[in-house]
Amino acid sequence: MRNVVITDMVESETTVVLLSRRGGDSLALEHRQQLAAMADVKAYALEKPPTRRQARELLAPADVLAVTNACLPVLDDDLLGRLPRLRTVVLFATGHDAVDLEALRRHGVNLIAVPDYATVSVAEHALGMLLSMTNRLHLANDRSLGRCPPGVSLRGVQMSGRTACVIGLGRIGLHLCSLLLALGTRVVGVDPDPLARQCAAAAGVECVGLVPGLTVADAVILTASRAFGDPPVLDRERLRLLPAHAFLINVGRKELVDTPAVIEALTRQALRGYAVDDVVINPADRRGNGELVRTGRLLQSGHRAWWTDEALHRGTYLWGERIIAAIAVDPGAVPARRGGEAE
Repeated sequence: MRNVVITDMVESETTVVLLSRRGGDSLALEHRQQLAAMADVKAYALEKPPTRRQARELLAPADVLAVTNACLPVLDDDLLGRLPRLRTVVLFATGHDAVDLEALRRHGVNLIAVPDYATVSVAEHALGMLLSMTNRLHLANDRSLGRCPPGVSLRGVQMSGRTACVIGLGRIGLHLCSLLLALGTRVVGVDPDPLARQCAAAAGVECVGLVPGLTVADAVILTASRAFGDPPVLDRERLRLLPAHAFLINVGRKELVDTPAVIEALTRQALRGYAVDDVVINPADRRGNGELVRTGRLLQSGHRAWWTDEALHRGTYLWGERIIAAIAVDPGAVPARRGGEAE
């Protein structure tokens, strides 16, 4: 762990504690300069979340915690109860499913996220995973490297003329729908929010219920958000509604899907393929489910949907703006979002 104090030149009643893998270098220069004139900023470069003891020590002086998902400590009642100065958490993430909002509210701590910095990148990543699965691109690459088991077919399908069900019609889902429509794919959308359905319908998306959407889909794509503690959107019973020829793409959190159930469905060939922007099995496990990766039935992208030049640049800038806003204005004026996008 490396401690970088951005400034101790100003006498300020506000202390910002920043936790990220790059410490203070995670912020744009102009934002570092603005913060230096506004607050006492203590930036720490961490490779992983601090332990509970470390978190108590690092966050003790914090009025504002600026933190990335990779370095986010467990903000539960025990820790929050030991941080009486903390009033705002500024999270570099689109969603906040790793944060217990009720615990924050009980301790009067506000949450500010960055909900729209990676919309295009994540939507394009979802489309990329879909086309890789339907065209077997990842498997063709493995075959060219001699890693594909003999006898595994590289035969794919076109999405033009087929039906995709997009679950979650927020920013990411709606942008993805526009990309799918441009391919000539019929798109049906699922979302409990009437406003989201209205916007999707105006864009040419047929809005349906979850069960009809699952049963007609050649591909199901999850771009939904997830709140802390929510059950999977696709549990074992709902997964059984998918046609055996269908592909499932999850660009949100792995917890949106019952992972053991989807692995079971892939194993008994009740589902053609699953792509997830996370890691759910160890591909080196030759006695277990690693065969699903080696035969191309499972594609894992390790939470990299947002990892583009454009998203990083935009996210860094928006995060810095929100940290400054948390100091300059009443943080209660920026309420924690309910719902949101997949990260």
